[in-house]
Amino acid sequence: MTAREALREYIDRLSDDEVETLWHRIQCEDKFPPEPLTPSELAEVERALEASREGRSVSLAEARRRFGLER
Repeated sequence: MTAREALREYIDRLSDDEVETLWHRIQCEDKFPPEPLTPSELAEVERALEASREGRSVSLAEARRRFGLER
């Protein structure tokens, strides 16, 4: 199966609302592409990936606290 065929099958399984949302998102990203990550952001991602590979994790409560999302 090609990537194109797999994508068609995936889209066929989506509801009309989901397809509409996906299409809107694609159009927005064409107009406003995401900005590239800064070197410090890339380093942070690499540190997080390394921690994940080593089995280290942060609890949901700690993540919420760090990002100011406490309930």
